[in-house]
Amino acid sequence: MKQFFLALGLLVSLTTLAQSTKKLEKIAGTITPEDLKSKLSVIASAEMEGRETATPGQKKAAAYIENYFKELGLQPGTPDGYQMQFAVYQDSVTSASFTVNANTLNLFTDFIPGPLSITTGNWNGDKIVFASFGIVDSSHNDFKNIDVKNKWVMVAEGKAEDADKPAGSVMYSSRNPASLNAKMTQAKVNGAAGLIVVVKDYNRLSLKIRSLKYHY
Repeated sequence: MKQFFLALGLLVSLTTLAQSTKKLEKIAGTITPEDLKSKLSVIASAEMEGRETATPGQKKAAAYIENYFKELGLQPGTPDGYQMQFAVYQDSVTSASFTVNANTLNLFTDFIPGPLSITTGNWNGDKIVFASFGIVDSSHNDFKNIDVKNKWVMVAEGKAEDADKPAGSVMYSSRNPASLNAKMTQAKVNGAAGLIVVVKDYNRLSLKIRSLKYHY
């Protein structure tokens, strides 16, 4: 009797799975490249302004998706509706200064505070250690034979192979050991107080950082 119920249970499960698969295949058959393109052309249009969080463009995109869900007859996922509301906070640079040996450097002319780790505060240091390109990978470790704990670390942008290449011609993903993100991580792991990156084409980086508007 137990074997019979077990076989019956398996049969019901397999039948249900087959029916669900057929429904999914039927639904998938209604999705066409043309339909996807028409929807994405709206969401990715200039009118949506990049859809950055809490901007008018993002709200327009959310409204477009919500209205389409309503057209399909989909029910809201929460009691409050199709969208979940939450507080959004934005940081911005109000002022920044950098002084070396009593010489004051100018923001956006001589230096740029890193937007990935910028925070409020004042930092003073008289110990700076040069760590080449600040790269740690399977072949070498620029931090291996130096003590950077509680000191500021100075590194060069990119890697040695980029020295003779045009500025801005090489881009690295955040996971690449030569990326700014990876160098910041290694400096932090080794206990550095801060990181100074010397770039080959300051004007290029300055324009790039300005375009971020320090909104993240």
